[in-house]
Amino acid sequence: MKPIQTLLENRVFYFSLIISIAFYFILYQINVEDLWYDEISSFWVADPNMSFQETNDRWLKSENTPILYYIIIKFFFNLFGYDPNLLRIVNIPIFIISLIYFNSILSKVSKNIFFIFFASLLFIFNSFLIAYAQEGRVFMFFCMLSLMLINQYMLLNQPFKNIAYAKFQYSILFLLTFALLNTFIFSFLILGSIIFYEIFLKINKINYIILVLIFLPIVLFILINYQFLLNLMKFNSPIQHLDINFYYNFYFKQFFGSKIMGLFFLIFFLWSIFYFIKLKIKNENITLIFLIIFFSYFVPIIYGFFFTPVLQDKYIIYVVPLIILIISYFIIHYFSVRKNNMLVGFIILLSLSNQLFKNYKSDINKPMFKSAIEKVIKINKSKLIYASYSDNKNEHVNSQLQNYFKHLSLVRINNLSIIKKPLNNNFFLICYDSSNTYNFCSKNKELKFSGYQLSHETRFYQVILFHYNKK
Repeated sequence: MKPIQTLLENRVFYFSLIISIAFYFILYQINVEDLWYDEISSFWVADPNMSFQETNDRWLKSENTPILYYIIIKFFFNLFGYDPNLLRIVNIPIFIISLIYFNSILSKVSKNIFFIFFASLLFIFNSFLIAYAQEGRVFMFFCMLSLMLINQYMLLNQPFKNIAYAKFQYSILFLLTFALLNTFIFSFLILGSIIFYEIFLKINKINYIILVLIFLPIVLFILINYQFLLNLMKFNSPIQHLDINFYYNFYFKQFFGSKIMGLFFLIFFLWSIFYFIKLKIKNENITLIFLIIFFSYFVPIIYGFFFTPVLQDKYIIYVVPLIILIISYFIIHYFSVRKNNMLVGFIILLSLSNQLFKNYKSDINKPMFKSAIEKVIKINKSKLIYASYSDNKNEHVNSQLQNYFKHLSLVRINNLSIIKKPLNNNFFLICYDSSNTYNFCSKNKELKFSGYQLSHETRFYQVILFHYNKK
């Protein structure tokens, strides 16, 4: 064990190894699947050719998450070009920064190098985190800022000798709180947990500066985003009520990649809670993490019971690294060395195998637009494509799809034209039915376009391709 410990204590070797593995899993097949609707909406909102006011208007019309993430994507597109293939690339540095701050939190919880390495490996092997690192949506960014805020709060609970440095760190807390609020509405769960901990559970005296630096950004967020918050209150959520199966796994199946993996990690998490209570462990950072996990489940469940369901697995993505931390901490610190080594090796092998299997299996979960376009090129009867979402009636959504198609390299290279309405010519219709039932796409297809007749149709995952001839 001594040579391994020596290597891990070499920070250059350690970070090079961890980050190299992380890059491999994030980049592997990152753009094999096409964008799904929410990503297409992100791409449309963040158009760098639009003014900030136009971006703001698009955001208010189409999104139910705060604007910060879209501004960052817009800035990225300004630098590197407006291309759908770049949308998911934004999340690569976000995932790496998340990993770095996760390591920082780990080192504040314990200095044990094996604990830090073990938890870091589980982080980069986690299929749920990797999946959202490969999706052009806000959730990985939300996870990153959540970890940054938790790390900053833990840092401020340590004594400072340099007053100027302390002021600087407090200002960082203010900025992180404001950024987190402007990323996702579930940030209130994390901030509420910290406020509760600060007032009721903290061993040392209450730090009123921290409370002020949390409440002030909340007030500013509400004042700046009042229109967004009004829209959010009117939004009819498609989220279903939690069924009984949820209470058997608490999303651990989704978080860890399968029913067996989820059950395995849930058992260890419950075992960690048992030992935490039984041994009356006084580690304040562990207490804080348990509290954040608890409120992240409890508050949305209660809210959904009395009002409307709001909880989805991706909305509390930040609990995944926290659960990994808790499990790793108790396995490393409360098992005998022999059991510890065997269990750590087994869990690492299991997590790695699960991710490699997912890579090998390569299930299609997103619409196959490029396959439809390749079919259009192969048929070669017309270069006109009309794109629609489901029943073809929502022009706002159709324009988002048409914007996406217009910027696809496959479309540009083959000189295809994306049209807003059928012209006096033959054309293809690429219809996106996210339900994968094709009910809306196929419904009254003969009546959709008067003056045209359907000559051909081909089905792909969530996509159906029609070819229409002018009568």
